[in-house]
Amino acid sequence: MATVVAILASAMVLTSSRDAFAVSTVRYIYNGGNISAISGDGCSLKPVHLTTAKGAVRRDYACSKKSTKPSTAKTGTIVLRNGDVASVVSGDGCKLKVKRLTTIAPRYRRDVQCVLKGTPPPPVQQPPPANPPTEQPPTAVTGGAMWRNVFSDEFSGTAVDGTKWNVPNNSNFGSGNDEDQCYRSANVTESGGTLKFTARRQSVTGCSGNPNGGSTYYFTSGMVTTRAQDAPLRKKYRQGYLEVQMRVPRGNIYWPALWLADPLDGTSPGWPAYGEIDASEIYGARPDVTESNFWRANGDIGAGDHNVNNPPSSANGVSINPPNAYVSGGTTNWHRYGLNWTSTKLQWFVDGVVVRTFNASTNADLAALGYEKSIILNLALGGTGPQDHGYTGRESGGTYSNGNLAADLPGVMEIDYVRLYQP
Repeated sequence: MATVVAILASAMVLTSSRDAFAVSTVRYIYNGGNISAISGDGCSLKPVHLTTAKGAVRRDYACSKKSTKPSTAKTGTIVLRNGDVASVVSGDGCKLKVKRLTTIAPRYRRDVQCVLKGTPPPPVQQPPPANPPTEQPPTAVTGGAMWRNVFSDEFSGTAVDGTKWNVPNNSNFGSGNDEDQCYRSANVTESGGTLKFTARRQSVTGCSGNPNGGSTYYFTSGMVTTRAQDAPLRKKYRQGYLEVQMRVPRGNIYWPALWLADPLDGTSPGWPAYGEIDASEIYGARPDVTESNFWRANGDIGAGDHNVNNPPSSANGVSINPPNAYVSGGTTNWHRYGLNWTSTKLQWFVDGVVVRTFNASTNADLAALGYEKSIILNLALGGTGPQDHGYTGRESGGTYSNGNLAADLPGVMEIDYVRLYQP
């Protein structure tokens, strides 16, 4: 039995379809958004009217009369096959406009943009913003003094620099958090000036057992690290200012992170005594929020919802990656996520602004801040983090029974640069 999939502001609702072959998709779009419906098998996309709603707030498309020729459209927000129906609905009062964004024939691709009157839509893909002119930490960190760049990667090549990063392959690192991905080196690429982690719905074996039993993983993704993980140690450091410019995908399965862990070279105690520092965790169901944490022997300081537009408050507020309401598809905006680590405190930054500060108050705090650490960047899928934010999916074979999965796959996390400074 097929299902009718309705992607709402925060969840998916599944109901039975009378047509055993048709899949109906309802996708909400917000001011400045863009949705592309494409033919996946050569069927022809045709505008239809499934309700009495006006075209300014709803557009319906059916894909039928499958051609013997394959579709020329390769990428899009919604992929339709023969018999499928898609509806694009305004979620915030923006007006739907049909506009061709490519030279692909309309029978294979339909593009819909949504804008409030007088508000132009943003570009479909943002390039990375210009780097800070001084390429120095914020003056709140340095006091105006010049700091040394002791480690960096601008990702301007065509392959990951193996002298700086280890790229785990067929790794189930993260299974302790019940995550659903197998990390594979094929999902990590460097091109166009950015490092890219691509999350895919893909069945693979060779990653040991998944959190729910069995030897097959049904999602793959990517990770890089400087620690001695599946390869020799590349970089460890003690204290300094770390900054990463990145953007991450929207979708309730996603769990991208920038964090510091023990270097795995025997110089520090086990977790959590060595002091894990989570510089940024952005759950795809709450792309407007960056979370931070510090784990040490006497517990953790708590992640919470640290909204970057209300420093130094930890209360929810204006979104950094609008709209506030969850919507799947695409990526968040580019932002600079920074961590200032000293012998006595931690400061978290977004776009050069302090959003949280932690001051050590116990011997366990001071000890954890004294151990060397390595850098990890990864795009996790599922697990306890997304489940805390409403995702109910679990590893499952067959038809990929992913609970309330509301995300576009593949999804990409991009890193423009990684820079580490010390006095």
